Amino acid sequence: MATFKTEVHLHRKKKDGTYNIKIRITHKQKKKYLSTPFFVSEKEVTRTGKIKNQHYLDACEDEIRRYRKICDSVGF
Repeated sequence: MATFKTEVHLHRKKKDGTYNIKIRITHKQKKKYLSTPFFVSEKEVTRTGKIKNQHYLDACEDEIRRYRKICDSVGF
């Protein structure tokens, strides 16, 4: 079964000072990252890369639910 987690890569800061939120998919010890349309500023992220803004957490959780539904229909 695939697992999903939201991540922010702090080493990938854009020129405007924001970070893209990624969704990590892990399946059979292999990791893939999917970009989301969401960007957070430095103030909305902890030093370890965790997202503080609840709006983005909820939006990413909706995306993860959609990906889980797709994986369930395919059989992952």
